Amino acid sequence: MPQKRKGKKRILAVLIAVAVIVVASALLQRFLPSFSKADDYVSSVYNEVGQSLGLTEGVDDGLYVRFIDVGQGDCELIVCDGKVMLIDAGEFGNETKVINTLKGLGIKTIDYAVATHPHSDHIGALAEVLAEFTVRNYLTYKLPAELVPDAYYYTKLVCEIEEAGANTVYAKPGIVFMLGGAKVTVVGPVDVSDNLNNMSIVLRVDYGNTSYLFEGDAEREEELGIIASGADVDCDVLKIGHHGGDSSTSDEYLKAVTPGIAVISCGKNNDYGHPHDTVLRRLSLFTENIYRTDIYSDIVVSSDGKTYKVTYADK
Repeated sequence: MPQKRKGKKRILAVLIAVAVIVVASALLQRFLPSFSKADDYVSSVYNEVGQSLGLTEGVDDGLYVRFIDVGQGDCELIVCDGKVMLIDAGEFGNETKVINTLKGLGIKTIDYAVATHPHSDHIGALAEVLAEFTVRNYLTYKLPAELVPDAYYYTKLVCEIEEAGANTVYAKPGIVFMLGGAKVTVVGPVDVSDNLNNMSIVLRVDYGNTSYLFEGDAEREEELGIIASGADVDCDVLKIGHHGGDSSTSDEYLKAVTPGIAVISCGKNNDYGHPHDTVLRRLSLFTENIYRTDIYSDIVVSSDGKTYKVTYADK
């Protein structure tokens, strides 16, 4: 009973806070039309309220997966039972979008930060994002010396992780850890490759009877290696590799995965023509449920462990 009372008080506090924000927004826009940053101000107040109350809007129960629209790049947020994982953060310039998204959900701590592979469209903004939060663990892998990028964004990320004092976890196939009630399994990379895309960290997430696969930029070479390793890749939700490029999402892989839905992270009218028609045709043989960030912007898949649902925000 005491917990129920506490919950009711918490809900009441949220309702009051939201009401105040709505009224403030209306007054600012009506009486101070020249105050062009009214919306930003209200948004920042909302974020502060959420954080002060320790809330994660819409992610308090079950599993919450958000494919954050970072244009021609990748960024996935996973929250389960208050534990947070961030996979990549897109190209430099997307840090404000990612930071505001996380803070808007009341997130202060990232339990696992994942850098799938050192390409700028995946980790270019990651250092700036992580600097705004407490980071407990950093999931990466040891690169052969000849493959270590000589790039500012990579060096800055390494320095940020050191300054944050995060525990570094090196990804190896078969490693399992818990994110709240969700089980996370590393399924790739299996082999060393001189193509960094094929050294992408590939993660499987299981929550109750639902399952998810996050591909990074894994191409056919890595996909076949994962299949050969015997890893369980059959899943409900597949984050397509390499933004829907035809070097990924092979027929062999799709036959093993049999996805219920597919999510493609790519930029609107991007220079690469992603997603390629060949990939869309392959996918259509397995599912009609294809969601793209260039069309739907942020895509959210939430689950109670029994079923899952998809929602999205228009641009």
